Amino acid sequence: VAEDGSLRVSQRAWLSCVAGGSLRWSTRLARRPSEPPTSDPLVLRDGTTLLTVGNQVLGVDADGRVILSQAVRLSLDDSGSAPNVDATGALLLTAITGEVARWVRGRAEVLGRFGWDIVAPAIYEDGSLAVAVYSGTGLCRVAADGKILWRTELGDPDLLPTINAAQVVAVGSLIRGSAFFGPSGRALGRYPL
Repeated sequence: VAEDGSLRVSQRAWLSCVAGGSLRWSTRLARRPSEPPTSDPLVLRDGTTLLTVGNQVLGVDADGRVILSQAVRLSLDDSGSAPNVDATGALLLTAITGEVARWVRGRAEVLGRFGWDIVAPAIYEDGSLAVAVYSGTGLCRVAADGKILWRTELGDPDLLPTINAAQVVAVGSLIRGSAFFGPSGRALGRYPL
């Protein structure tokens, strides 16, 4: 949802803007709808929409014009979740090969490798990241420089982590259920499947 209340919808090779039940604009992102995979959209305050399409970062302005199209030298996550933005305003990208990277001045700076199948991280108030890795470190808190601050025993987290105002992180696993962890990594509760 954009600041003006309009919605951004990505489907196959298209990004569309819907407002008041009407289609405002629709922009083609790829030549063929079957490839490459398109992430969910991330809408910034100025109405710019960021998303990944295959191994490209795309930016579309509030009027539907593509203003950024740049290849990334990572095998970007193909699960469909939107990228996130860190405390400095840099785009965070994840790769199916285990990297978490910060997009700075048109290039991906890898923060670390944590395993494989990583969804977009959530951001703590201090700028550190909640990184959920299906195979590897599991759920961990990672400093802005990539150092692991703590990790949990929760195995196989494969759903997006979220952080509330009290800095409690919730994460889910399609195999093990959901779990909640305090700011220091202490387990607060579990909900099995």
